[in-house]
Amino acid sequence: MKPSPLGAAVTAARDAVLAVRGQRVASAVSALVVAGVTAAILATTGQTVASERRVLSEIDSPAGRLITLTDDQDRARVSAVSVPAVAALDGVEWAIGLGQAFDVTNPAVPGGAAVPARRVYGSWPPGLQTAVYRAPRAGDALVDAGAMTRLGLLEPVGGVASPTTHAPVVGTFTATGPLAGLGDSVLVHDEPARGDTVRTIMISVATVRDVEDLARAATAVLVAQDPNQLTVTTQGSLARLQDVIGSQLAQTSRRLVWVVLAAGMVLITVTQFGAVAQRARDHGRRRALGATRTGILVHVLLQVGLCSVTGALLGVLVGLLLDWRLAGALPGVAFTVAVATLSVIAALVAAVPPALRAAYRDPVRILRVP
Repeated sequence: MKPSPLGAAVTAARDAVLAVRGQRVASAVSALVVAGVTAAILATTGQTVASERRVLSEIDSPAGRLITLTDDQDRARVSAVSVPAVAALDGVEWAIGLGQAFDVTNPAVPGGAAVPARRVYGSWPPGLQTAVYRAPRAGDALVDAGAMTRLGLLEPVGGVASPTTHAPVVGTFTATGPLAGLGDSVLVHDEPARGDTVRTIMISVATVRDVEDLARAATAVLVAQDPNQLTVTTQGSLARLQDVIGSQLAQTSRRLVWVVLAAGMVLITVTQFGAVAQRARDHGRRRALGATRTGILVHVLLQVGLCSVTGALLGVLVGLLLDWRLAGALPGVAFTVAVATLSVIAALVAAVPPALRAAYRDPVRILRVP
């Protein structure tokens, strides 16, 4: 009775396990070769990938993704309504407009120190961390900790005033990252109106690669008398640097992978030729008892597959430990799985020639007694 496909698969797997146990030295060598290949790729290329991720993340930082449009001489006359138009562009994370700087004082402290203030148009960005006792409305002010001290405010309550402005203080803010230059000042929240103008628009984009394109798009949607008078400041060179670094590191990684894989395949092929020679009589008996050439081929490849999977798992553990010790970072899960899979596939490909030799040898000659 012909066995079912499932039964045949179970039998083949059991025979492969028994063969691995019966050839412990050859199996261990095969597993160690695959482990060495996997660990070597992760310890070399893996470090490169981890370093690439770290460098590219530093390039793609909030400062690198910032676009600043500045009207130093107030010749462009950019309307505050430009801010929501810029913020609505695809790829823009946030945009704020800053009006002309002016001085404010604490009216409760006669002759008190003056502190610079600016009107802010647009939603508060992540770089401005606020602590308020109520949501800011148009005309409300937030003070930096340093400005609060200079104004003589013990708590972020009260008000600030200038000859043309009186604004209630509703909380504090802390400027971080690319907005750190707004520290030690007062920010007055306001709603964009066509009659209001801004001197600076700060734009954060989603990725550094979009900086130059969005800088042009933002200039195009501005409501301004003369946009050509604006100074556009970007870190577009970082986008080009990101592409160069990514390309160079990728080329280096590919070369290392192919060199290590080629060396591993040679070692696995030599090892399996030796293992096939040791089990020649066993393969001859299988052929004499009715095993097909395909069955012998599958039998040898299953042996190598079991050893390879074990070696790849061991190599992943060793390689990741080396990456962490040497680079202080780990490659991604997808890269690690890909390396382990590639090592197993390379081992199976390298085992095909010795497997074919085992399958096509004449069983009569193998079993002949001299």
